[in-house]
Amino acid sequence: MFDSARDGIIIVDAATGKIADLNPYTEQLLGYSRQEITGQKLWETEPFRENPGIRTALEQIRDQGVVRFSDMSFKTKDGHKIQTELIGNVYSEGNRRAIQLNIRDLTERKKFERELQHTQKLESLGLLAGGVAHDFNNLLQKKFRVKPEPRCRF
Repeated sequence: MFDSARDGIIIVDAATGKIADLNPYTEQLLGYSRQEITGQKLWETEPFRENPGIRTALEQIRDQGVVRFSDMSFKTKDGHKIQTELIGNVYSEGNRRAIQLNIRDLTERKKFERELQHTQKLESLGLLAGGVAHDFNNLLQKKFRVKPEPRCRF
């Protein structure tokens, strides 16, 4: 399951913060190979270095057991920022405690939500403009209403 998951999974040593392992999807998502970032402290690796909240997030996960962060962004190897949801939980592995971070890429979903909001704004603007045009038309008709000529009765 670890290797075939469609979410990024990173296993971190709870005591040291060092990355013990990551799944293939994480490699694909971030652009870094397993060898490039395992053994390093999570907050010192390139993808997470620019996110100042990651170290605090690890501490929260370690203290609370399970924590969900609905909007965290990370930098990929090619320089793109990705928006993610991060869920972390602590578990014991023998006599060691580990933190599992599940990373779900929300970049496309966020883009779709922004486009949907833009479309809804345009739709609302169109309805408003249509209502104003209708009211304006009614006012013009009342102001310039031509009275019909009387009919002749012969």
